[in-house]
Amino acid sequence: MEKKYEFTNETTVVDGRTLHRIRALRSFGNVKAGDLGGWIEKEENLSHSGNAWVYDDAWVASDAFVADNARVAGDACVAGDAWVCCDAFVADHAFVTGNAFVTNNARVTGNARVADTAWVTGDAWVTDNAFVTDDARVAGNAFVVGDACVTGDALVTTNSDYFCINGAGSKNGNTTFFRCRTGEICVNCDWFNGTLAEFTAKVHEMYGGTMYEREYNAAIELVKIHFDVEDEV
Repeated sequence: MEKKYEFTNETTVVDGRTLHRIRALRSFGNVKAGDLGGWIEKEENLSHSGNAWVYDDAWVASDAFVADNARVAGDACVAGDAWVCCDAFVADHAFVTGNAFVTNNARVTGNARVADTAWVTGDAWVTDNAFVTDDARVAGNAFVVGDACVTGDALVTTNSDYFCINGAGSKNGNTTFFRCRTGEICVNCDWFNGTLAEFTAKVHEMYGGTMYEREYNAAIELVKIHFDVEDEV
């Protein structure tokens, strides 16, 4: 296979790994021969086929792989055993790591993170400070934004499959409610990760008789309406 890039003499060290600035050897996609790209640790990080490219000061390291027509740009990072492939786009300060997959036409931008064995696929977009982790799946036309944290075995395929409330509780934190592959509604916040029923019980245990219980209970009622799950808790 004809190589499409080479290493320049410019290097940088990230987390103890030496990364190399790349230069295009031939024109492809929107890249012209001679264009400088971002940083990779080794050739196994970026395919020589397709239009895949690492732009700007983005970097790819460890056993991560960027392939097909995928693009990694800005100051984005792809590490671990993560794959970014098909026509996916990772940019800004986004971070994709672990065994995560970002594929199809998916986008991960802003300060978003995708980790563990999570998948972002279809036309989904994860941005802002959103975090997709564990075995979560974000797909379809879902647009996961803000401080949302989608975790566990979440299955978010439309915007109505998750719901965020900011500033709730004694810590004024973010609480994310999302649909799981079991069909249950699950909850993630800085002190809890589990089902909506378990969350309701935990709220009573921790905050029973306080304004925070009333606040969370009001949020739970709103969430039940949003997901149409009146009988779940």
